[in-house]
Amino acid sequence: MLLELSISDFALIDSLSISLSGGLNILTGETGAGKSIIIDAVNIVLGERAEKDIIRTGADRAVIETLFDCTGIEGVTELLSQMEIDPEDDGRLYLSREIKSGRSISRINGRAVPLSCIKEISKLLIDIHGQHQHQSLLDTRNHLEILDQFGGHDILEQRKKVEQLYRELDRCRRLLESMTRDEMERQRNIDLLTYQTQEIEQAGIRIGEDEELGRVKQIMANAEKIYQALALSYQILYGGDSQPVTVIDGLDQIISLVGPLTKIDPSLEEFYNSVDSSCMLLKEVSRDIRNYIDRIEFDKEELERVEERLDLLNRLKRKYGNTIEEILEYRDEKAAELDRLVNSEQEMKGLADRIERLEAELKKECDLLSSLRENACRLLEDNILHRIRKLGMEKADFKVKKDKADSFTARGTDDVEFLFSANPGEPLKPLSKIISGGEMSRIMLAIKTSLAHTDKIRTLIFDEIDAGISGRTAQVVAQQLAEVSRKHQVICVTHLPQIASMADRHYLIKKDENNGHTFTTLEMLDTNARVEEMARLLGGAKVTGVTYEHAREMLDMSDSFKKHLD
Repeated sequence: MLLELSISDFALIDSLSISLSGGLNILTGETGAGKSIIIDAVNIVLGERAEKDIIRTGADRAVIETLFDCTGIEGVTELLSQMEIDPEDDGRLYLSREIKSGRSISRINGRAVPLSCIKEISKLLIDIHGQHQHQSLLDTRNHLEILDQFGGHDILEQRKKVEQLYRELDRCRRLLESMTRDEMERQRNIDLLTYQTQEIEQAGIRIGEDEELGRVKQIMANAEKIYQALALSYQILYGGDSQPVTVIDGLDQIISLVGPLTKIDPSLEEFYNSVDSSCMLLKEVSRDIRNYIDRIEFDKEELERVEERLDLLNRLKRKYGNTIEEILEYRDEKAAELDRLVNSEQEMKGLADRIERLEAELKKECDLLSSLRENACRLLEDNILHRIRKLGMEKADFKVKKDKADSFTARGTDDVEFLFSANPGEPLKPLSKIISGGEMSRIMLAIKTSLAHTDKIRTLIFDEIDAGISGRTAQVVAQQLAEVSRKHQVICVTHLPQIASMADRHYLIKKDENNGHTFTTLEMLDTNARVEEMARLLGGAKVTGVTYEHAREMLDMSDSFKKHLD
């Protein structure tokens, strides 16, 4: 809902602010007072083209600002998220546009954005009907939406089924396309993955093997040095013919010499025991050295085999991972990928079969949706015709044209367009070909009245809706505006008292002069001022007591009608 509109230095407007409410907001004023200027300003802030000559004479820029309450309006939060704009916590949305010579700046919640962003989000907020182009009816893509909303629950539920099936069909089609896009590339990947996994598999590597082989290589490469050192150590400990006294021989001799002395001097027992223990320990060490020496082999071929194995492991590390664990993980990952590619042909066949089943199911559900829409077309035509003829277009014709689309879409297989003819003998034409703003406004009013309970756009602006009508037709238009305003915020520019009398808020637009400059001003009318303005609308230049009485009577009748609606 549009809460506030502020305009500065725009055309004849110096500075103007208006607070709006729900229900029916009526704008009246003398011809030339600037009623259409306000609608022009709204159109421009919502994305219409702005000419530099709309800047008020003497000013360097024009500024238009709007404040909307978007609470509960579907799609606004998602769209703001796509634009990377933070929504306000209270659900309010600020749209503004600043026009300078040669350029303009649009803002959403204070952030500068391209004009296209303003246009996109304003489609969710407001519909303007009249001589301007900010109208959902002129976009044929909206006609199917209007028909489905009018059709109600059955159509909307069936459409959900169609949309879900279409999304799944589209997903399967894109997946199949990606799988079949480049068969040569698929085969190249199979060959590469086969080579990589086989190379790792054939190597037969195991975790820890590289560390173990490294130790073995270190020992084998230094076998001769180890042998010489250990042989000399053994000789020193246990000796041989070339060394008459070895360490162990010497210790045995000490034991035999000191042993008898312990009986003479018991204090020598500690020394004796230490020597005896050392001798026994060195004998064990010498045996271990002897056994180790016996195991040492100078096998050059075995060393070469170990080195070749280590070279293989290092090559695999350079290609597939820094450790054996990483190499094995790489193998498992690529084996799974290879399996998917090898089996993709079967998967592609399964996808093709699923697509065929989905297409058959989608066709069935689309046919059912189309049948439901066929009934809704006739009902909508009758409803709209009834209403537009009551609105003063007795000879008009309206048709909902439904054709079969070229292919499946998320909305089914129907193309819908609204056609209209104002007079007998004239061919039915698309709404975009209608020149009269008044006709367009009344058609939109008829549609909005029919869709009052389901239409998602909260704010409607009607300009020129009273063009070419009076009397009974004007009264019907007023009543339908009041009816629509019970579910929507309606802003209407009018010069007809029948329409003005239905206002929930009535604003008077005036043109004043000051120091040779002309200004447009706006005032919200109280009860007495409303009677004055209604009398002016009824009586024109000459207002009498009877006119005032008629004005009061018309306001009383309108209040009674609105109470009946509530």
